[in-house]
Amino acid sequence: MPLADKITIAISVSTVGYASANSFGVPLILSANATWTERVRWYTSLAGVGVDFATTTPEYKAAAKVFGQTPKIPRLAIGRRANKPTQRFDIGIVTVRNSTDYTVKVGGNTVTVTSDASALNDEIVDAFVTAINLLTLTTTASAYGAALSKVLRLTGDSAGSWDEVEVPIAEIVTGRLSCVQNHADPDVSADLDAILLETTDFYGVIDPFNSADVVTEISTWCEANSRLYLASTQDSAVITTVDSGATDIAKVTETASQKYTSIWYHPSNGGFIDAALMGKCFALAPGSETWANKVLASVATSALTATHVVNALAKHANVYVDVTENGWASDGTYLDETRFLDWFTARLSSRLQTLISNAAKLPFTEDGFAAVEAEIRAQIRDGIAAGGIDGDTAWAVTVPSLADVPTADRAARLFSGTEFSFRLAGAIHSVDVTGSLTQ
Repeated sequence: MPLADKITIAISVSTVGYASANSFGVPLILSANATWTERVRWYTSLAGVGVDFATTTPEYKAAAKVFGQTPKIPRLAIGRRANKPTQRFDIGIVTVRNSTDYTVKVGGNTVTVTSDASALNDEIVDAFVTAINLLTLTTTASAYGAALSKVLRLTGDSAGSWDEVEVPIAEIVTGRLSCVQNHADPDVSADLDAILLETTDFYGVIDPFNSADVVTEISTWCEANSRLYLASTQDSAVITTVDSGATDIAKVTETASQKYTSIWYHPSNGGFIDAALMGKCFALAPGSETWANKVLASVATSALTATHVVNALAKHANVYVDVTENGWASDGTYLDETRFLDWFTARLSSRLQTLISNAAKLPFTEDGFAAVEAEIRAQIRDGIAAGGIDGDTAWAVTVPSLADVPTADRAARLFSGTEFSFRLAGAIHSVDVTGSLTQ
């Protein structure tokens, strides 16, 4: 039996699986372009990533966002996907307007179609198809759906091919266009399982192919394996539809109450807001950070109306207007608290494993009990120093006396019944001040 299996720690607010104790600042970028045989490679600089990936690839672009933040994380992992998705977007004409410009961006190219004086849905779509297919891309445009209500479909030319796609935020908030990434999941869970067999030394997951199906699959995997998944989504329904009756990906993960998944609306898949934010916050020690109110280097903000922000936040999605809002997961818990508690549990487990393995024998006596208590107290003090635990509020560690240990537990050499409690420090995300003047 592995020593780790001899240590059981339960924290009532969450059920925590163990990542490597030193992995809580390490993101994993999933790659459909990796050509090496191993499942994972490690990189300590963007230049290193550039040796294996061209600057036009999503892996390089995501890594640039990770390493481009201040402070900067020391390393990241790129994990090879064997099961490659075929990228697909559907862009809809929400409102047909005469003599109006409609704009999408594909592969770094801005494509604008101007409707005529008697505009029709399908003629706008057809004009986009013609213009986009004249470009040099790894994506093909087509008109998809029933006559009079077709959508512009952008499909990758092969499994794993990736193009940057953006429907400018002005097109979304003014009700001209809609956007959703909707390709099928090719079994990304199997890839993550294979990566996890090779290494457990990562805590965050980033994927460049965040369709609804892929997000659902990675979200389920991360929930089972206690890894944070930041999912950038271009699903415009996240911001344009109200919470009641919604079916967008933010509502799906909220309904599933996923605590390890955090949905971030951004109009461009090339913006990699997920990679930038993970790079920003993973550079900070667990317990010392909040994921709200951050300014991200090289990531464009979105000019959303108050209504669009409300729609997103109501589903526990996040947005980036002036700063990041709100820094929470799909179940409404805050990412910093989940990361801190996972770190705390992993470090406490490591302490207790070391205590048992380094002692010639940890005696089943009051002295042995006191040694266990000392490690727990030391870890709580570390949690206070990190900023995750409120040191101003009373915390406690309760260890049973030898006389109270059940006979069966003593016969099995199982020391149980120790409990601890503390209050999380939390964070201030907004301030409300009232003043008065006298003359």
